[in-house]
Amino acid sequence: MSSKVLIVDDDPNVLSGFRRHLRNRFTIHTVCNGEEALRALEGEGPFAVIVADMRMPGMSGVQLLGEFVRRAPDTSRIMLTGCGEQETAKEAVNEGNIFRFLTKPCPPETLANVIEEAIEEHIRIVQEREHIIELQESALTDELTGVGNRRHFLELARHEVRRARRSGKPLSAVMLDADYFKKVNDSFGHQAGDEVLRMLARICGESLRESDVLGRYGGEEFAILFPETGVIKAKDVAERIRKAVAAEVVETEDGPVRITVSMGVASGMGKDVEIGAILERADAALYVAKENGRDRVEMDRDSFLDSRKEAQ
Repeated sequence: MSSKVLIVDDDPNVLSGFRRHLRNRFTIHTVCNGEEALRALEGEGPFAVIVADMRMPGMSGVQLLGEFVRRAPDTSRIMLTGCGEQETAKEAVNEGNIFRFLTKPCPPETLANVIEEAIEEHIRIVQEREHIIELQESALTDELTGVGNRRHFLELARHEVRRARRSGKPLSAVMLDADYFKKVNDSFGHQAGDEVLRMLARICGESLRESDVLGRYGGEEFAILFPETGVIKAKDVAERIRKAVAAEVVETEDGPVRITVSMGVASGMGKDVEIGAILERADAALYVAKENGRDRVEMDRDSFLDSRKEAQ
């Protein structure tokens, strides 16, 4: 986490004094105007704290701190003002979201103490933001496998449906279910079952493009979405996944575990494409795979016929 401090003032003597008194306590960067400060942010940032003089040629301190609100919102902002500028400075607090303003000339020790408080505020803000991100990710991620949960998968699927409707390109889905998964839990324990699910998620992830969408749909069932992909190509990927799973061995305390998967593939295309309909047809094809002996990939018949028409 950054603890660097950027000080902006158009008076070289002020900058020199601050550098001399503060460099033993902080990592100090000094610049003479707002434009240089923004360049420093790009090249030397991020900064935990920015200290800016209110009145400078060109970009004012208020404008500069406003830019930091937009470009580096986690940076704590301190403004230096002249004795007669305090009321104006107070008006600038909202625009620049200023942590503190100090009157010039400001004793270095006073500034140092305020910078310490500003760094603590910066750390608190960053930690809170990271915590919020963790909560958001945990709400969208399956804790066991690390892939998206059903809710997240469907959110992304709705986005891909809108894209497919605009582009007119096909959208394919695969439903995957582990064969005889209950026997794994009964024979080897739930910990072994968890390892199998993690293995399935890993193999699926390794087989997909960055644009494809993978989610744990529930229990031992996973769903995969293939944007801009016809049902034949989606089935080819599903076959690769099926073969990779069949060849994998999960080592447990009670011995090696092998498992197979059954998969159903379906697709849709055009302005009326619906994710619910595609997943329903893929799920129906999955059950055909189960009925036909498991460890196989079955394609939705209507999707296949549509692909043949498209090819013609």
